[in-house]
Amino acid sequence: MTLHGFERQLAIEQVSHYRRLQAAAAASGDKAEYRRCVDQIDILTTKHNLHLNRHGESE
Repeated sequence: MTLHGFERQLAIEQVSHYRRLQAAAAASGDKAEYRRCVDQIDILTTKHNLHLNRHGESE
């Protein structure tokens, strides 16, 4: 696996993690944490040019 491939895979795992946190924040009504998760997901997908489905899987 190349460094680029490893970074991409790590970013996909991080997006999946932030989506779980986002769901927990939505369930608890924590708007600040929800927004932080949205921002982190946006940063990761933009930086690594990821196209992910709603389950966090690469398309």
